[in-house]
Amino acid sequence: MADWPEKLDEFVARHSEDYAQQRVDYLGVNLGGDEPLFKLYYRNDYTCALSVGRQSSLLDLLRERDMIRFLTLAEDTGDCRRYRYDIGLKRRTDENMEALFSWLKEHVGVFSQREAEIRKLAAMPICDARAFPLAGMHFLGFVSEDDRVTALKCHYLCRRHKDVSTPSRLGRYDSGYFLTYLEQSGIPALQRLSPLVRDVLGYCGGHVFMVGTDYWLTGEQKYKIYITDPIFLYQGLAEAFGKEQDPLLHGQLGELMRWDDAHPRFFCTILALALDDRDRLTMNFYYRET
Repeated sequence: MADWPEKLDEFVARHSEDYAQQRVDYLGVNLGGDEPLFKLYYRNDYTCALSVGRQSSLLDLLRERDMIRFLTLAEDTGDCRRYRYDIGLKRRTDENMEALFSWLKEHVGVFSQREAEIRKLAAMPICDARAFPLAGMHFLGFVSEDDRVTALKCHYLCRRHKDVSTPSRLGRYDSGYFLTYLEQSGIPALQRLSPLVRDVLGYCGGHVFMVGTDYWLTGEQKYKIYITDPIFLYQGLAEAFGKEQDPLLHGQLGELMRWDDAHPRFFCTILALALDDRDRLTMNFYYRET
């Protein structure tokens, strides 16, 4: 829809107090669908305060095992009545990860359906010592309605570490290694995405740093590969995805570039390329304030 940049302005304005109080971590803009979606990701300290008193058996399990490194509450434009959390995981030992997987297998139906590929991605070798075979799952997100998980969002780190306790920001990038792993994973969507990401890296610069898989109880799925610190973002994407390839996405990219030019207070630090269950290419942009 042609008026969506105005709706993005309205979304940001609605959260002017959150920005004034420095509660916001990222502003998210998702392109490629019938209409762009906007999301707001709150900072860890504010989310922890908001989560007090909100019932979540999954958060209780992670707290009991001291596995929460940080917690982010997200508001999205789909349904603001839902609780959506993104959790940075720590203490990803074999014992803790197996306890987490056991809980998910018992309480979240989509985990059992996708357990094999979740384990395969969690086993991407990120530690030189290879002592923690499931430590690749670095983030866990979920959508909850009445303490029932309706969507599971798994994210896997693509940075190499000396051991599992090394902070993620200190790991070294190795985009080629991880893209090759994904191409050989046997997961069709990631096999198709990986060559596209290689092309985007060539045009835009940056590094692969994370892989994401989203599963909904209703059957929808989405697979994402994240690029951090792109240098030639819009110009590179315009060259990588011409108007003839995807007119809808190309048009939305042009509108987002013009919106970005008009709002110098924001800058994009992360880009994700995604394929959904309809084999539709979408892109997620994550903005921070200057």
